[in-house]
Amino acid sequence: MIRKTLILSCFLVLLAAETVYFARACVGGLLRLDAERAFFRNDHRAAWTLYHKALAWGGNRETLETDLVELILFGLDQLEAGVKIDLPLPPDESIPLAHELIAGRLRETPHRAYCWSLSSDVCLNEAHQRRRTTVLDLTTFSENPEENLMPEEKQALESLEIAARLEPLNYVYQDLLVDMYRDFGETHEAGEACRRAVRAFPELNSHTYLYRGDLSPDMLEAAVAGFEDALREESLLPRVVILSEAGTLLAWHGQDSRAEGYLLKALETDPNHYDALLQIGLVRLRRKDYAGAVDALRRASALLPEDPWADYYAGVAHMESGQTDLAVADFQQSRDRDSGEIKISHALGAALEAGGRIKEAERQFAAAANLHPETAEAWSTLLEFHLRHKNLRAAEEACSRLSKLNGEKGVSNDACAALGRNLP
Repeated sequence: MIRKTLILSCFLVLLAAETVYFARACVGGLLRLDAERAFFRNDHRAAWTLYHKALAWGGNRETLETDLVELILFGLDQLEAGVKIDLPLPPDESIPLAHELIAGRLRETPHRAYCWSLSSDVCLNEAHQRRRTTVLDLTTFSENPEENLMPEEKQALESLEIAARLEPLNYVYQDLLVDMYRDFGETHEAGEACRRAVRAFPELNSHTYLYRGDLSPDMLEAAVAGFEDALREESLLPRVVILSEAGTLLAWHGQDSRAEGYLLKALETDPNHYDALLQIGLVRLRRKDYAGAVDALRRASALLPEDPWADYYAGVAHMESGQTDLAVADFQQSRDRDSGEIKISHALGAALEAGGRIKEAERQFAAAANLHPETAEAWSTLLEFHLRHKNLRAAEEACSRLSKLNGEKGVSNDACAALGRNLP
């Protein structure tokens, strides 16, 4: 009997302890949700307090300590950007605390790439703070960029490299390395990271720095090599998409001949791939192969009838080849698909004007201006049309609208000044 009572008592004690444990965990979870809401309201002090309450109640320590580091970093980033924000702690106290929190996470979960990435961010913020308070000695600078790095910057780089090694297929870490290497002047390493990033996920919109006009030739070649690597291996994206993306990148940077090779291979894989057809149409348009451009653009238009740009560029090809009537038809179809795009309305107006259909052209320019009354470009184009056709009264109205957009300070447009009128 005593034994049964003892066993029952132990069971009840364990049940009570487990109930208390889970109750505390639930309260901690609810407090974390409140902290998240405060964070989204940009109330960092309230979020900070609620995260600590959640920890005290027994919430998940790994999650909550990570949340605290993220809160600190987000606040410091906003402060760096010039945003006025009420931080829970001053920066000189926030960074050591973030170091302490992330060090604990790395001791317990050294396999988590995200923790190493957060550690890198903390080190970078520490480096930025130190640079603001340190007088530069230009005599100590070296021609080797690596020798000019501060200890915190080296630690940030090492931490991010560890994160990238732990998750080699996570292109985000590779792209972050690209940015860091470029900031530190290590162009070769930046190119290698770019190649790995593109290889991991060969899709241009995920690597937006590749669209930059000042992209170096070495970085461009590294990205192309990344696409080639992806073509030789299994990838998340189909082969036709990888070929099309590689061609698009090369075309964007003015290498149409190389781009066409990739785009033709893409169309061999899938003759009905919209992006490849659109891009090869643009390549042929720039090469003044108007018939070939129109053929590709017509096929693209049929594949994606809701998109206006294949018809628009077909209209450009017809305009440049002197086929005004065909251009008008293309621009009209493009406008029907997207009536709010200024560029399309202006192209249609120009084609109608070139074909001698002045009244119809005026309606297009006026419609663009009235649909976008806050856009100076629309009113400037309408002004130029009226001046070409000696409609000074209408030109004066366009100048008046431009003046209002300029805060009633007048306009710098020489054409308006030439009218010789006192505009409001």
